[in-house]
Amino acid sequence: MGNEEVKAAVSDAGPLIHLCEIGGLPLLHIFDVIHLPHAVNVEIGECRENILNVFINCDLLKI
Repeated sequence: MGNEEVKAAVSDAGPLIHLCEIGGLPLLHIFDVIHLPHAVNVEIGECRENILNVFINCDLLKI
């Protein structure tokens, strides 16, 4: 095994929406993957496109 580690996070909608509003989505690049539960994917609404464009490694979970 190598020395690489995957930095992953699970996020609620609030932080994503607020980061989107202030142009702070690039801060998410400290993570390799962000897991978004289905309910969060629905709740982020109009920010969804911006979030997925800025951070392409979002894993949309169906939970």
